[in-house]
Amino acid sequence: MPSPPHRPRRRPLRLALRRRLRQTIEDAYAAGLDQVEDETRSGALMQGEVLARWQEFAGTGELLRSIQVKRGRTGKQKKPRTPAKVGALKEALQVSLESLVVAAGSRAAEEVVTSWQDQSAGAHLLRGLDAAARSLTVGGAPEDEDFLATALADLGLATDPEAGDERPDSAALARPTADLAEAAAAAVVGWQDHVLELVRAENVTRRSIARVVSFDEESLALVLTIGVLTPVAEGDDAGEDPDGAPERLLASLFGAGLLRDIGARVRLDLRERVKELFRAEARRYFEIVDAAGVRDETAATELLQAGYSLGGAR
Repeated sequence: MPSPPHRPRRRPLRLALRRRLRQTIEDAYAAGLDQVEDETRSGALMQGEVLARWQEFAGTGELLRSIQVKRGRTGKQKKPRTPAKVGALKEALQVSLESLVVAAGSRAAEEVVTSWQDQSAGAHLLRGLDAAARSLTVGGAPEDEDFLATALADLGLATDPEAGDERPDSAALARPTADLAEAAAAAVVGWQDHVLELVRAENVTRRSIARVVSFDEESLALVLTIGVLTPVAEGDDAGEDPDGAPERLLASLFGAGLLRDIGARVRLDLRERVKELFRAEARRYFEIVDAAGVRDETAATELLQAGYSLGGAR
């Protein structure tokens, strides 16, 4: 006896649709991560307030005075005082980076919802979320729906309505979470601290220079950060603007090889921090997709059992 025409294909089709929805999430936040990396490599951050603060710091002679202080006759180092302009530049850079990360996260959230709206399965899922959100607004979901939601929550497939979480609608999903701005600020501060720790590490500067010059670590870390965010000049223009591009100074302090190594590590650390932020942002979409269908064969069996329980309750 031939098998029913639709049953053998039903589950693979559902899994394929869900994989497509999950792929749109991954693609959107991967594009956001690339956007952050591209703009930090292209020198796009060295504009506006950041550029003004950098030129104010580098063009007045405070840059060299704050970075290096010659040893006295006794050979003891006199710790230089970090100038106020360093703090102002560091803050401007922090705000600029935070804004970039939040903008990329906002664009990724919007892209997820837009991509879902262009897919029949995604559009259906969004309509369901909007309907559920409206039902809560006008006095609560139907009793059977609340029971099923609770059963799914017990399986880890949906949010428990008793937990106090609001069900998101499509408009909320098209925006970043409320936590992104604060998380981005913490990530940028953590990254700046990481750069400072690299500068404090042993042998971060050439030994020949360190024997005759002492360094203000915060100023040097900030110059290194600016160097990482400034595209390297090539050809005849390389190193001709001492008040603009810091690579010439950095190369003299660190050496070209060590500077490339530290720059790569600094960039990778920033990328990993932003990647972790976006992973947290994307989690809500994955949870919605997982709640809308089975994740594996074990979950399918448990979901079926939950359906039987719902039928008995009726």
